[in-house]
Amino acid sequence: MTTIDTEFQKLIPALSADERAALETSLLAEGCRDALVTWHGVLLDGHNRLEICQRHGIAWCEVEAPSTVTTRDEAMLWILANQMARRNLTREQMTLLLGARYNLEKRQGARTDLTFPQSEGKLRTAERLAVEAGVSRATVERAGKLAEAVEGLPEALKESIHRGEKTMAKARREARRALLGSTPPLPDAKYRVIYADPPWRYGNDIAAAMPGTTMPDDHYPTMTIEELCELPVKDLVEDNAVLFLWVTSPLLEECFPVIKAMGFRYKVRYSFTPRRSNAVRCKGVGRVI
Repeated sequence: MTTIDTEFQKLIPALSADERAALETSLLAEGCRDALVTWHGVLLDGHNRLEICQRHGIAWCEVEAPSTVTTRDEAMLWILANQMARRNLTREQMTLLLGARYNLEKRQGARTDLTFPQSEGKLRTAERLAVEAGVSRATVERAGKLAEAVEGLPEALKESIHRGEKTMAKARREARRALLGSTPPLPDAKYRVIYADPPWRYGNDIAAAMPGTTMPDDHYPTMTIEELCELPVKDLVEDNAVLFLWVTSPLLEECFPVIKAMGFRYKVRYSFTPRRSNAVRCKGVGRVI
């Protein structure tokens, strides 16, 4: 009897609702034409087909995995390599498969001989997979780190990434927000010096102007200008106080409503060339009611 190994099954990117519906329609109309692949009775390929066939009473056939698959790790590597041949994968799904394969091979010390015209010898795992996938070694190594990062996410977010419903960046943002929870309360004391580094949110025009770069939202929860203005910072300010406010050049103009909402007026700007950041110094004029 064919059995399902949950660890094996998790290596396979889940089908979207449309893909699953199309597969079910095909199986009902034409039967199960492609054999399921097993390894000592454990299913390696065909999990969706098996579930649909069992539910509708459709007959199927099985074939044994290649004789080169002799260990559990080799079975997992076969699954990953087989899945990478799928044409309906998103770019992120393909990257995760490549990363998982790299991490698994690296852990077991896999090495393969490849001969290049200019030299002969053994290539390390990342180099060999780079040749097979047609990418750079650095891309393979980054894929490995991405796969490790996904494993650290909550199960629901992890599954949504494998289904191609969410990007890694979006899942990371949701995970961080869940971990951060609500904003901690501000102190009830009064201060003469305020250092502020707000979580500025950039608009789509800024993101479009810097293609290929990550935005603050990819790393931590951000706030709109309106949300920053609503922070009760002015309640923490003495009548005679100074504000040092960090802001990047693209948002320099947008920071002035925040300065006013905090109970200060603009005085001078400091520019720091190495990081291309700006510190705006503002002098307090008393609490703003």
